[in-house]
Amino acid sequence: MELFRASLILLCHKAIKGCSAKRNRAKKRSLHGVNEHFEPDFNAAMRPSALCDTVELTGLSGIFMYPLPPVFALALMALSYVLSQPLWERAFMSDNSPVAWLSSAQLLAGSVLVWRLTRDRLIAQYLGYIMAFGLLYCALDEQFMLHEHLKYEYLPMWLPSHSGLHQTLGDLPLIFVGLGGVFCVGTLIRQKWQGDRPACLLLLASLMVGFVAIAVDTVGQDWRIAPIEEGIEVLAESFFLAALLAMRQVQSSSSS
Repeated sequence: MELFRASLILLCHKAIKGCSAKRNRAKKRSLHGVNEHFEPDFNAAMRPSALCDTVELTGLSGIFMYPLPPVFALALMALSYVLSQPLWERAFMSDNSPVAWLSSAQLLAGSVLVWRLTRDRLIAQYLGYIMAFGLLYCALDEQFMLHEHLKYEYLPMWLPSHSGLHQTLGDLPLIFVGLGGVFCVGTLIRQKWQGDRPACLLLLASLMVGFVAIAVDTVGQDWRIAPIEEGIEVLAESFFLAALLAMRQVQSSSSS
């Protein structure tokens, strides 16, 4: 309701601003065609900024607060679990599932947001660009299963399948991205610890949940939580996205 009221007031603001601009351009001629004069300027009487000054927009920032991504991720996974009964494992498949779609969407959103935060100088450039391109690769890998194709289709064509070497080499991209992510997140926590504690705590949560997801994907195929490995990844990504939104909120608060 608060969002609707604020949107309505902002629309009225635009309408009043457009009307006042048109009235400025209106002019009136005398019947004799000699004297020409403009009508009074109505901008002073109908100043739209005075209307906007009365709008309280502080409540809108709470609607899109940083805890929203984990809450939305948990809600979608719970809904997918219920709707996929009795074969609930289908909801957590690594392809063609709601959880896989959410994972790709979160990674892509994280890449764009990291790029924006880097452009706004909230993240160091070298670190931000590495993270942005890494998240973009992860989004593409999640959507098109790049490392799975490498592991199970392309490498067995060149390596003997009985040696198991193709599986080890196929996991290298995942391990490389994981180690790079740990380095980037750890560096970001060290840089932001003093000035942005909520974002750092969310980054730590993302890091810990991400460790669990990588462990399940590499050596924990027989673990009881193995069927929901994709959901664990989504939860880690949602914590990371929440941390980025927390940084963005700190920037908005400081600029206002």
